[in-house]
Amino acid sequence: MNKITLLIAFIWLACTSMSANADSCYLKNRGSFDAEVRVFDEQSGNLLWRGTLGVNERVSLSTRSGRIRYEYFYPPQDATYHSNTGAWCEDNREVVL
Repeated sequence: MNKITLLIAFIWLACTSMSANADSCYLKNRGSFDAEVRVFDEQSGNLLWRGTLGVNERVSLSTRSGRIRYEYFYPPQDATYHSNTGAWCEDNREVVL
C-alpha cells in the first residue's frame, strides 16, 4: 500500500509540475537599446506585465491561455508602442523582442 501511495504522489507531482510550465515563457530584449514593454494575455486581453527590459534582460511570464501579445518601443527613438505581436507562451520558451 505504501508503494502505491508513493507512486500516485509522484505521478501527481510530475503532472502538476508539467502543467505549471505549460503556460510559462520568458520575454527577452535582444535589441541594442532598453525597451518599454507591455504584455497581454492574448485571449482575455488582461495586462500581464509592463516595464522596462534592458538589453539582454528577460522577464518570466505565465498565462492561462498559453498565448501572449506584446508591444514595445525604444525610448527616446520611438514615441509610441508598436509591434503588437502574438506568441506562444509555453514550456518555458524564450520569446524575443
